Amino acid sequence: MLIDCDAHISTPDCFVQAKDVEFNKRYMEHYQRTGHLRTPDQQRAEAESLGVTHQLINFFGTGTGLNYHLQRDNAVNLMQIYNNSMSTLVKKSDGFFSATGWLAMQDVDASLQELDRIKTLELFGVFMDDTIPWGRASWARPIFKKCNDLKIPVYLHFTKWDHHIDNRLDFIDYNNLKEIVCSGRWSSQCKTGEIDPFLCMFYSLFESNWLEEFKDLKIIIAERGVDWVRPFSDHISSTLNMNSLALIKKHFWFTTEPEDDGFKDDVDYIGWDKVLFASDHGHDADCGGANFGKDLETIKNLNLSQEQYDCITFKNFINL
Repeated sequence: MLIDCDAHISTPDCFVQAKDVEFNKRYMEHYQRTGHLRTPDQQRAEAESLGVTHQLINFFGTGTGLNYHLQRDNAVNLMQIYNNSMSTLVKKSDGFFSATGWLAMQDVDASLQELDRIKTLELFGVFMDDTIPWGRASWARPIFKKCNDLKIPVYLHFTKWDHHIDNRLDFIDYNNLKEIVCSGRWSSQCKTGEIDPFLCMFYSLFESNWLEEFKDLKIIIAERGVDWVRPFSDHISSTLNMNSLALIKKHFWFTTEPEDDGFKDDVDYIGWDKVLFASDHGHDADCGGANFGKDLETIKNLNLSQEQYDCITFKNFINL
């Protein structure tokens, strides 16, 4: 059994019912130009050729402008259409695909209602931008609480900083947060630099009391590796005076980046029950898809125990 826990697909008919016909036009033009547009049968055939037996499809719309900048009514309409499309994909796949839904976070009430539909639509979880310091956004708390209450996993996935919610960051002392985060040195895997919005997001979750309060909250960190977790966990513990590693082990899972130096030591730190095989299938080389088919060979060459290998390739996802 081999479960791929982070893949992407853009189906040609996804947004044909959108009220914003220009959005559907941009969507089609973008993915035809980049070569990302494919049918579920094509996606499945490619995955199965490498031994994948189940694949989780994550949101793949930011390139067309489906993000938190959209006008609310339009975003809500596209959210519902996208989630319906992913539900259809899952139900027609005879168990091969699962998928996350997308939330129009610019409309909290609509997103809360959509979480009820996520369960009805039989979607695995929800996708959120991993560059917004959610823990400092009090208006987002009800959404995380409902994910906890309904036991809906949250995929915090790499996007780009220009997808943030401009009109709501005014409520967040972002410069202060950046100063705290950037007072240490972290790995390049996290794309750290003068500004690292991902680490600001991660830190903000520990600043809030959400991880202590929401006992059933499950968060998957995608495409960020794990080589930064140990030093950043130490940084969180020292600045917030808490046992951050215990909270990481309780609430977080991480998709694999097995080509990183020290991968085995880094996973030993967080636990082999906390990593998930992921291929990024559906992206081209410029977006990380060049590793599709290679990461599994890398894992096989790490001389893992059978239990460690099974945890990464299927057991951990099943336990989620």
